[in-house]
Amino acid sequence: MTIPEAARLWRISPQNIRTACEGRKIQGAVRFGRSWLIPQSAQLHLEEGKISAVPSASERWYQQRLVESQSEWQQFIEIH
Repeated sequence: MTIPEAARLWRISPQNIRTACEGRKIQGAVRFGRSWLIPQSAQLHLEEGKISAVPSASERWYQQRLVESQSEWQQFIEIH
């Protein structure tokens, strides 16, 4: 979802969401040019003023696979 969509859903200002994205407080938020995309699984947690996202099983698998492939690529570069 976009920042305006999240702002409407969570009833907080778009600027607060943008600040959270820039501060890496929304897990899984990705920047494309000047826009941010927030995972549908993102949940608003107001404890301690933090916003976080709970990744789905497929998102966790993808993130783990990405880390593994980066590690494999680093090993390949070191060998060659």
